Amino acid sequence: MKTTCLLGLIALSLTSSLSASDLIISTDSLTPESTIELRFETPIVGKEKLGSVEKSSPLIITPKLEGEFKWTSSRSGQFHITKGLEIGTDYHFSLRAGIKDAAGKQIPAEDFGVTSSEDFHISEHWRASSYSRGYSGQKTPLYMLQFNDSVSLDDAQKLTYFQTSNKAQKVPAVVRYATSADFKKYYRRSIEPTWEERGAGIIKPVLKNNETRSNTLIVTTAEPLPIGE
Repeated sequence: MKTTCLLGLIALSLTSSLSASDLIISTDSLTPESTIELRFETPIVGKEKLGSVEKSSPLIITPKLEGEFKWTSSRSGQFHITKGLEIGTDYHFSLRAGIKDAAGKQIPAEDFGVTSSEDFHISEHWRASSYSRGYSGQKTPLYMLQFNDSVSLDDAQKLTYFQTSNKAQKVPAVVRYATSADFKKYYRRSIEPTWEERGAGIIKPVLKNNETRSNTLIVTTAEPLPIGE
């Protein structure tokens, strides 16, 4: 009798701790490519609604993200972001109150917490070798820096410089946007998409002639580097 009661209490405890809904985001941080999936413990919609877009998304996202919620099964659906995802921003997710399952049972509102979108960062960097640029490549090095979002050229010029290892001397840098000619001349690897391009589904940008890349910088020295530094 005691054993039966104990097992019953354990079962009751486990049942009460189970969440009626769960949010699964495919990436550690939010990106334009992230899959945002909402799952329920019980069926919410019938088979006739599978593949359809819900007029009122069961997800509440703050700050607001534009998108559509589509049912992928009777117990789950995916939210697809169409606009509004900002880089380096915290987003709070919760389940909208008032949702009922297919049997008419009320689904408790759920707080899924905060997920941050991807931070601004250098996604790819490359330095021209002395073999390709000769001895001048040692004295006046050239770098190509690709970022995951567009860069302010004025800000980059103010913040970029070369510095000796002992930090005793700084050498000014010259910064400009990379062009399609730079990629053809120096860099044969992948071209990193901007945040906006990723949002539009462009993963591998194709460069046009004389195109300037706002997320890619060419950095060189304004004067030759000191000898031995």
